[in-house]
Amino acid sequence: MTSSRFVALLLACAAALPAAAALPRFPQPYGDRIVFVADGNVWSVPKTGGTAMRMTSAAGQDLMPRVSPDGRWIAYTEANKSGTDIWVIPASGGTARRLTYHPATEAGTGGRHGPDNMVVTWTPDSTSVVYLTKRDQWNSWIQEMWRVPVAGGAPTPMPIDSAVGLATYAPDGHTIAYNRIFRNFRTWKRYNGGLAQQVFTYDFDSKALTQITDWSGTNTSPMWYGRHIYYLSDQDANRRANIWCYDLDTKQSRQITHFTDYDIDFPALGGDAIAFQKGGKLYRIDLPSERLSEVPVAVPDDDVRTRPHVADVKDALRTNDPAGQLDFALAPNGKRTLFSARGDIFSVPTEHGATRDLTATPGVDEDHSAWSHDGRWVAYTTDANGNQQIAIRPAEGGASDCSPTSLAAISTARPSRPTGRRWRSPMARMRCGSSAPAAARPSRSRRTSSPRSTTSPSRPTAVGSHSA
Repeated sequence: MTSSRFVALLLACAAALPAAAALPRFPQPYGDRIVFVADGNVWSVPKTGGTAMRMTSAAGQDLMPRVSPDGRWIAYTEANKSGTDIWVIPASGGTARRLTYHPATEAGTGGRHGPDNMVVTWTPDSTSVVYLTKRDQWNSWIQEMWRVPVAGGAPTPMPIDSAVGLATYAPDGHTIAYNRIFRNFRTWKRYNGGLAQQVFTYDFDSKALTQITDWSGTNTSPMWYGRHIYYLSDQDANRRANIWCYDLDTKQSRQITHFTDYDIDFPALGGDAIAFQKGGKLYRIDLPSERLSEVPVAVPDDDVRTRPHVADVKDALRTNDPAGQLDFALAPNGKRTLFSARGDIFSVPTEHGATRDLTATPGVDEDHSAWSHDGRWVAYTTDANGNQQIAIRPAEGGASDCSPTSLAAISTARPSRPTGRRWRSPMARMRCGSSAPAAARPSRSRRTSSPRSTTSPSRPTAVGSHSA
């Protein structure tokens, strides 16, 4: 084989290698391309699919890229150490410019409340970016709709009340379809309740407000195209979030997509197409044909954020879990405390001694640790096998003493009965073979009290209690 053919073969093999997997979120079509976020930055890919082109590279977290109607600009929200603000770049690529400078009301991306200063859309004349901000609200999940000139200048509030969410302009330029509740970053599924979202239309000229949906669950992400308003709803028999369409002439809704495995995430209209992410894949709906296509995309990222590196976990300790429950445990003797940080379980001394990383498992999330009563063993939850399970290991460090036990198996196990003054929780009854810790072995003691004795057994105390 000649050297030139060998080099050509190597190049062909390299081109065939798949790029690193990435989750393409917040997509929007524009022209013959689709803009989206992956690995924290903004990317662009042809509508037909292919290798994506990086548009931003800042160290922050980028969200909600939206293209101006004239196709010249991409506005997006960037969350970084200086706050969460609106930025804009040329659609063809180039230097980013910051448009807002208001201090963030919440750190990072805002969690379930969503980010502050979040890009929603553009004004029809492409002169201003419309966004949601918490700048004048005392309640962190209530936002207002503002706009900021793309040429720079002071932001101004939109002439609408503070009950706002995702929005889209009508072709007339003075009417919007929008949500009056914003909860799109919450993880609720099949929700029916006081925060159920409906789609409304509002005319800035006549001040007319009209509700166009009445399903008691989720109706969000309105997208106005001609005499149709497309939106995301979970009103089908499977309660999956799919694309629906409301006809402004017949006042009727119909289902467009029929996915049954995963919900559609943050769909957006751009030109004559709708783009969305579902199950980690990128999709496109062409309009007006409503033809659905998957968009294969490769993201050639160098994985700076996910490559192995040394990290300071001092500011990453979890004292509470996402549900607000305590997520640390004090040792029975008070000399150490167990914390979860960056997915590992750490044993931290109260005064003297070294901090120990008990698990050291990159790519695995471990939390909700608990001490045995004698302080020799540590139990915790782990997703090492893909599901939430319980594992036990020595408190002094070392390998896990037994294979993780499924939470499902523990939750369906028969509860143990009090025996004398000793009681074993399901966690303590995990079978670990001959090397099982003493605190995890079932008691073999016999009852010494008479069957007719009226003496009550002591109050049961679980091994996993945080009060240890």
